[in-house]
Amino acid sequence: MLGMVDEIEVESDIEFNWLLSVISQRLVRKLCPQCKSVTHLEIEQINSFDISPDDDIYQANGCPECLQTGFRGPTGIYEVIEIDDSLSTMIHDGGSQSKLEKYCRTRNHSLREDGIRKVLQGETTLDEVLRVTGPRHK
Repeated sequence: MLGMVDEIEVESDIEFNWLLSVISQRLVRKLCPQCKSVTHLEIEQINSFDISPDDDIYQANGCPECLQTGFRGPTGIYEVIEIDDSLSTMIHDGGSQSKLEKYCRTRNHSLREDGIRKVLQGETTLDEVLRVTGPRHK
């Protein structure tokens, strides 16, 4: 999401005091409450996503209520980056994307982290979160 800041065509001497936050969202399919069931993750998935082996993770099954899809409706996963004075200065000074991202990760949750939270709440599946966040979101 931080790469989008580079796409905002503004003169570098203009301050970013008008930018309060940046919000990114993706829609994931919501598990059908009628037919979802507990599943077990592979050990590498547990380690990669900081999920406890004791956490209940759900999978989609399919029933007449969801037209055999296992999902009913969408829900959003979000990433909100508040532009504070430090971040505004880094942007204004032309800080690298990796420096901006490192700073933001200490203060905000990523899209994927919000998605994992929804997986742990039983709202969606890990596969669904990975589908919309892709390999580059951490």
